[in-house]
Amino acid sequence: MKFYHSRTIKRREINRITALCIDNGEWCSDQDILRNKAVEFFEKLYGETYFCRDHFLEADITNEEIKRALFDMTPLKAPGSDEYHAFWDTLGGDVCQWVKDVFSGKPIEQELNNTLLVLIPKKESPEDFSQFRPIRLCSVIYKLVMKVIANLFKVVFPKLISQGQAGFIAGHNISDNIILVQEVIHSMRCKQKGRKWMAVKLDLEKAYDKVSWDFISISLIATGIPIFL
Repeated sequence: MKFYHSRTIKRREINRITALCIDNGEWCSDQDILRNKAVEFFEKLYGETYFCRDHFLEADITNEEIKRALFDMTPLKAPGSDEYHAFWDTLGGDVCQWVKDVFSGKPIEQELNNTLLVLIPKKESPEDFSQFRPIRLCSVIYKLVMKVIANLFKVVFPKLISQGQAGFIAGHNISDNIILVQEVIHSMRCKQKGRKWMAVKLDLEKAYDKVSWDFISISLIATGIPIFL
C-alpha cells in the first residue's frame, strides 16, 4: 500500500501544473489565476457556439455595405438596367434605399424580380430539354441583394460549409476534389489484400432547383440564421 501511495504522490507532482503562458505571452504561476484561466479557456472551447446568432446578421444594412457589394460586381453582366457604377453619385441613394426596403421585408417589384432563362446545350444536337443547361440571368438589383447577403455570410460560411465542398466557394478550387478522387481510385486499384473498397458516384440532377423552400427555412432556423435572409 505504501508503494502505491508514494507512486501516486510522485505522479501527482509530475502532472501538477506549476506555470503556464497566459495573456500577452506572460508566464503565470499563481494557482488561483491558473484555475480561473482554465475554466475560461474550456468554457469557450466546449461551450455552445452562437456564431449564427450574432447580431451582425440582423443589423441594419449600411450604404457602405451596399456600395461595396455593387462595386465588387462586374458591370454589363446582367440584363436590364446596368451601369450603376458610373452613375452612383446620382442613383446611389435610391439604390441603397431599395435594397434596405427589401431587407425590411417589403416585396420585390415584379420587373426587378424577373429572371431570363437561357438554355445552353450540353451536347451537340440536343434532342430534349434534359440535354440543356439552364442559366439564369438576374437583374443587377436582384444580384446586388444576393451579393450583400453573401458578404454577410462570409463570416459564418467556414463553420457551415465543409472543407470538402469546392464548387462556388471562395478560396476553394474544384480541381482539388478531382485530384482527391484520382488519388482514391489509384489507392483502390493498388490495394491487393484486406477488405475491398467501393466508390459511389452520385449525380444530383438539378439538386438546387428541386430543394424544398420549407426545408431551406427549417435549415436556416436550425442553424440560427435569421429567416428573413
